[in-house]
Amino acid sequence: MDIQAKELMTLLGDIFQHIRRNKQLNVFKDEIRHMTLVHMELLGYLHQKKKAKMSELANFAKVKMPAMTEMISKLVKYGCVKRTHSETDRRSVYVQITKATETQVKKHMEERLRFFNNLLIDFSKEEKDKLIKILKKVKDRIEKE
Repeated sequence: MDIQAKELMTLLGDIFQHIRRNKQLNVFKDEIRHMTLVHMELLGYLHQKKKAKMSELANFAKVKMPAMTEMISKLVKYGCVKRTHSETDRRSVYVQITKATETQVKKHMEERLRFFNNLLIDFSKEEKDKLIKILKKVKDRIEKE
C-alpha cells in the first residue's frame, strides 16, 4: 500500500469517527440513535419520497425483501414509519414516514447542513469547488466497482 493511500485511509477514518460522534447531529430520541446506517438512509429516502413500496425500498437499499421486511418492522416498532396496503392490490405494501419522525429527520438534515457549513467555513470557494470535484470523482469510482 502506498503512503498516500494509507494516509488517506487514516484521515477518512478519523473524519468519519468525528462525524459519527458529533453531539450536534444526534437529534433523534434515545432508542432511535441505535439504528443502523441503512435505517437512517431509509428514513432520509422516505423523507424525500413521502411514501414508497417495500420493493422500491429493497431496491434502494440493495437488499432482498425479507431483509427489508425486518428493517421496516424495526422502524414500525420505533414509531418511525407506518405500513399501508394498496387499495387496489392488497399484496402491495407501502411504507410512509410518520409526522413525528419526519420532523426529526428534517431537523437532523438542517443540523447536518449547519455542521458541514461550519466545517468548511475556513475554505475558500476554490477549495470547496476542488474538494467537491475530488469527492465526485471518488464517488464515481466507487459506483463503477
